[in-house]
Amino acid sequence: MTISRYARFSGFYFFYYGSLGCFLPFWPLYLKHLGFDALEISQLVALVMAAGIVAPNLWAYLADSTGHRLWLVRVAAGISAAAALTLPELRAFPAMALALFVFSFFWGASIPLVEGITMTELKHSQTGRFSYTQVRLWGSLGFVAGCLGLALLTHLGAPARVIPQTILLSHAGMF
Repeated sequence: MTISRYARFSGFYFFYYGSLGCFLPFWPLYLKHLGFDALEISQLVALVMAAGIVAPNLWAYLADSTGHRLWLVRVAAGISAAAALTLPELRAFPAMALALFVFSFFWGASIPLVEGITMTELKHSQTGRFSYTQVRLWGSLGFVAGCLGLALLTHLGAPARVIPQTILLSHAGMF
């Protein structure tokens, strides 16, 4: 694996898991800020989790049957970023549910495909300079940066709209 490929893979992991670090702890709080009640919030979060269960299997099948893993990662990252663009504007439950489903369906597609590409790249690397742990470390750092960064921003009084904006920035970085 070359240094430039290492940087691209590491960057993807950083932004993917950074987005997860922003989304998991803060998204329900953002939904509460928008006025959704506890039942609606739990349904919206469950919808995201359900898409995360179904989507990777469908995307893996599509990637294996077409052989276009990298192209599918780009499509999935682009569509998840586009869907993330809509999230700050939505206030109605049905619209938020649809946007979150699209967002999470394509977001969930990315990571198993990138895992496969990363492993293949490392397996066929001529140099052997990088290991999976060196690449994946950036995902852990991204998760911590997302959680702590957004916690710091909200603690310092940043408005609630910073939550979807931070998620959007992470998805733009993935793309």
